[in-house]
Amino acid sequence: MQHRADPAIFINKHVEVAVEFMDNALKLHIVDTILERAAELVGDITDPVIAEFYRADPEAKGLFTHHCPVDTIRLEAGMVEQALYCFMRWFKSPGEIRILLLGSVPHHVETLNVPVNYYHRFLQAMATVIRNTIPAENRLEIEVWDEICENLSEIVDA
Repeated sequence: MQHRADPAIFINKHVEVAVEFMDNALKLHIVDTILERAAELVGDITDPVIAEFYRADPEAKGLFTHHCPVDTIRLEAGMVEQALYCFMRWFKSPGEIRILLLGSVPHHVETLNVPVNYYHRFLQAMATVIRNTIPAENRLEIEVWDEICENLSEIVDA
């Protein structure tokens, strides 16, 4: 009896390798496709991202309110805008995103007592909302999106 390999494992492994060697211009195009679909399916992602973030970290709302008691909604929207910018620009200008995050994260952690895990969870909330719009069978988009998530997470940890 001949043993046959699972074709899904074979295909997924080849997609991972393809993404690894893909140039950033193509990855940027894939990110644009992902974000356009998310905009069509979700519309403004601000409320879903904030809801996902507070679902995972309900105590974070108090910190947002503490730092911006008058206009918390503006602060939340600004955070979503900044996170989205990081995802959008990663393959076009990773150095810029590194500088942005490496300047922002330590400042917020040290000066404002924002736990670093909030950064992780906020980026994860953004990633999840958008990731949920990617069709499960579109392995290439999933791999590209996961690559951004991993890179941004590594910077936040730096």
